[in-house]
Amino acid sequence: MHFSILLSFATVATSWVLPNNDNTCAKPQIRKEWRKLEDQEKRAFLDAVKCLSYTPHGTLELTNATPGIPPYRYISSKYDDFVYTHMDTNVKDHFTALFLPWHRWFLWQFEKTLQDQCGYEGALPYWDWSKDTETGIHNSPIFNSSATYGLGTLPTSATNYTITDGAFWNITRAYPKPHIIQRNFTTQPFKTQPFPFAFKDHEMTAATTFAPERM
Repeated sequence: MHFSILLSFATVATSWVLPNNDNTCAKPQIRKEWRKLEDQEKRAFLDAVKCLSYTPHGTLELTNATPGIPPYRYISSKYDDFVYTHMDTNVKDHFTALFLPWHRWFLWQFEKTLQDQCGYEGALPYWDWSKDTETGIHNSPIFNSSATYGLGTLPTSATNYTITDGAFWNITRAYPKPHIIQRNFTTQPFKTQPFPFAFKDHEMTAATTFAPERM
């Protein structure tokens, strides 16, 4: 995988502003919400992600824009390259006007890589978490234990919040250090002050922020 992050900032920003009447999409892909997918569609997507997880990393041009992140690991996967790109450009693409266009470009790159290098024929699915605000995020069907089409259930402190089921339970991720995926879900993330700006209501639940009436 080879993509220049700094160049892409300018490319993406201008390409969506300037109209191009010569470029017509005859058959646009339709992205589906996770629970709208058939089990075989979920499996196809997860198999492609696993394929990327076992593919050696490509050539990544670092911006070194974000201080304090772990060093780049040359023994990693192409999936890990996407993770590191998101870390490397954090201060440029999260706290500026580039947030929306950069992440749209980033997801498109991820989708295209799954298709071109891992034979994925579908579109990148998404999770509409507002549908789970009433029953509780922890009850969402996206947390499924199936080894073929599940993302894994929510683990507990007994396993140090390391997942033990689902399609990715035995796959090692490279950052911040080699580990099996951990998922320490909390309904009140603002208690720990996770962002460089203050939240007034530290007791607010995460589900409150994306409930339909708040959207």
